[in-house]
Amino acid sequence: MRNVRHAMLAIAIAAAAQGCGQSRDAADPPDDMCTRCHGGTDNLTGAPPHDLRGNTDPSVPSVGRHSAHMAAGMACVSCHPARPELSTPGHMDGKVDVVFGGIAVAGGAAPVFDAQSVTCSNVYCHGATLDAGGARPQLVWTGTLGTPRCAQCHGAPPPAPHPQVTQCASCHPATVNADGSLVPGGKHLNGQIDVVSVHPAGYADRASPAFHGPDAIRGLERQPGSLDCTSCHGATFDGAVGPSCNECHAAAGWVSPPWTANCTFCHGAKNVSFSYATDLRQAAPPSGVAGETSGPQVGAHQVHLAPTRSKAVACTTCHTVPSQSSALAHIDGTAAVTFSAPASGAYDPQTQTCAVSCHGANPSPTWTTTGPLACDTCHGAPPATGRHPAVFASHAFMGTNCVYCHAGVAAAGPTIVDPTRHVNGVVDVNLVSGTYANGTCTTSCHGPTAPPQSWQ
Repeated sequence: MRNVRHAMLAIAIAAAAQGCGQSRDAADPPDDMCTRCHGGTDNLTGAPPHDLRGNTDPSVPSVGRHSAHMAAGMACVSCHPARPELSTPGHMDGKVDVVFGGIAVAGGAAPVFDAQSVTCSNVYCHGATLDAGGARPQLVWTGTLGTPRCAQCHGAPPPAPHPQVTQCASCHPATVNADGSLVPGGKHLNGQIDVVSVHPAGYADRASPAFHGPDAIRGLERQPGSLDCTSCHGATFDGAVGPSCNECHAAAGWVSPPWTANCTFCHGAKNVSFSYATDLRQAAPPSGVAGETSGPQVGAHQVHLAPTRSKAVACTTCHTVPSQSSALAHIDGTAAVTFSAPASGAYDPQTQTCAVSCHGANPSPTWTTTGPLACDTCHGAPPATGRHPAVFASHAFMGTNCVYCHAGVAAAGPTIVDPTRHVNGVVDVNLVSGTYANGTCTTSCHGPTAPPQSWQ
């Protein structure tokens, strides 16, 4: 009977010897002969579970985390010597030999397995050679990676000078998907760090700043899915992993002031010699931050900056102008409208209309109206207030000849002759003949002996 058992065992051993030690990702299909003695639950490599005694519990060292390594595509020879034949010395000698090779020793790693603590240390697979901030580069063979898994072998992201962004797919698209999952069959754990440029070819072409400008704006605005330029180019854009933005822009002429303090770098009329004190009006569109030449981003900026019937409207009348020392800090994707003297009122971004004192009491003009407004857009021509001709018959002869009472500001027609005194927050009354004070007129129109007449 004993001889029969020995014969059956010999047959089983001979069958099991074929294909033993092949990995999941070997070139030839794995043979299930190894599983005649061990393995076979999760794959056909022969790696447990189960072990020679039928154990499937990963807390048992002979089972451990074989399945996790097989699922990651690790070959058996990464941790064990090749035993292609049953007769290969060391096979079936009652010992489990751990001899690292393959991917485990990539990057000059010198891994060690401690049978007493059941731990692997200095293994390339777990980030020992990466110096990349992994939480647990030394792992217990019977333990688990834990959550988050990536951060156990290397930081997520790794510490500086690695860019501090978590969008791994931007630079490692062959390794990581956009959702953070590993690319099946990709380049993870292949013994090298596969990196591609986060930007397409020609991205830094100085002749086409609009090519990368909109992306930079999105990053500064912190839009969802955008890249933070400082993560690669340095906190002050002086360069880190990526090249220096400051050096590149300075070579294009943006030196004094630098591009970070030159309003026209992003919007307005481009001017490398821009002066914040004297040229601020140049910073207003006709060119928006993304190159727009029409629409609400442009609107009536130039009409306000170079009007024909009033003095130029200062930027601070409608906006809070940022400090040069922190100019980029105001970029948040919103064009905030905050009126200040001499204007008061509100802007409705939905209708793109201004209900503001500059335009009088008549219906609010649309911001995208760029042509000159007629006089009766803001006030009647003449106005229907006080004793203007529109409401006082005795003054009907004046018609729209504003010059009778606003000499020096308007002429017959009406025509504005001094734009600096029109829409300046003050009603300038200068009678052609006579004086006006405290709401009363003393004028020859009422006769030499007529008393002052109240305007109201």
